[in-house]
Formats: sequence, C-alpha cells, structure tokens
Amino acid sequence: VFLSVFSGLKDFSLSFSNDFDPDLKIFPKYGKSFFITEDQKQKIKTNKDIAFYSKIIEEKVLFVYKNKEQVAYIKGVDGQYNMVNNISKVMYQGQWLAPKTPQVVVGNMISQKLSLGLFDLENPFEIFVPKPGKGAFSNPEAAFNKSNLVPIGIYAISDELDAKYVFADLELTQELLEFKPNQVTGLEIKIASKEKEEAIIENLNAVFSNQVIIKT
Repeated sequence: VFLSVFSGLKDFSLSFSNDFDPDLKIFPKYGKSFFITEDQKQKIKTNKDIAFYSKIIEEKVLFVYKNKEQVAYIKGVDGQYNMVNNISKVMYQGQWLAPKTPQVVVGNMISQKLSLGLFDLENPFEIFVPKPGKGAFSNPEAAFNKSNLVPIGIYAISDELDAKYVFADLELTQELLEFKPNQVTGLEIKIASKEKEEAIIENLNAVFSNQVIIKT
C-alpha cells in the first residue's frame, strides 16, 4: 500500500510535468542561441505534421522584489506557447501573460521565497540581466539591463520547476538580452501525430541543416 501510494503520487506529478513539456524541443548544436530564418519558419508552418511551434529564450538572471533577491531563469515565450503546452493545467493563481506586455508568470516557489503578490503596482518586481560583451564597467549599474515586470500569474508543478522559471514576453526578453528579432535559444513543438515523430525529426534536421539538437 505504501509503495502504491508513492507510485500514484509520481504518476500524478508526471501528469503535470507532461502538460508543461512539449512533444519536441530544438536547441542549438553550438553556442547558446541561433537564428531562425523566414524560410525556416515557413517550412515549419507548412508541415502538416506540426500542429504548433513556439519560439523561446531562456537565460539565468536576477530578480529583485522588496530588497529580496532570487536567481532564476527568465523564459521568454511568444503567443503560441500556450498552444504548444497545456499551461492552463498548471496555473495556480492569476492568469497567463499577454504578449507584448511587461506581464510575467512566476513559479510558486519563487513567489514564496520573495513573498511576491500579484498585481502589486506599488512595489516593483525588477529583473537584472548582465549586458553581453567583455571588459569592466566603471559603474556597476551600467553592467546590467533592467526592467520592471508585472506578475499576473503563478504556476505550480513541482518544487524544482516552481523555483526555476519566470515566464515573460519573447520580445521583452530579446530586448533585455540584446538579441536580434529572429534570435532564440530554442523552439518548442507540438506535433499532430506521435506515429510520425521520427519523420518530423528527420524533416526538422533537414530544415536546420543538422545544426540543431532535437529532443523528445
């Protein structure tokens, strides 16, 4: 009985993790980011075996709220992200962010560690991102790109994942990291049929000239 209870809890936890994970993830084979061309976008869009895809950016940054600090990953996502992942199932409070806004959705553990509330317009939720490049800065503040964010939702999956991510708009994340408009750290994909997974992976490798890593 004891073991079956833990087995049930594991399956219950994995069901939420699966809702949070896409069918396929694409990463650069070299470096931390890559560029996706208009031609590549069109080839993915016209592939009938791919239901939806989302451009993402992940980077470890510093968040500050009421003089409390927390290092976590900002995850910039576009408007297709909630079509690729069933994000509504893991929302604990509030709502999902709107594109092209400073709105963010934070993990439950991050919210607890910072004593962070939703829609708090009096106390800024700040993000600090190291500027790219080399060399020393005479003014420490000049070494960071920073912005004020607006928490409007909290997600809850597991302690590990809840302490990892703050979701934000893709364009805002590109601006903070000084990325180009077509520069991303990954793609997340929802496929139309699991039976065609191998053929889809083969097609995507051809689209990206085998310069990416594709994970199931």
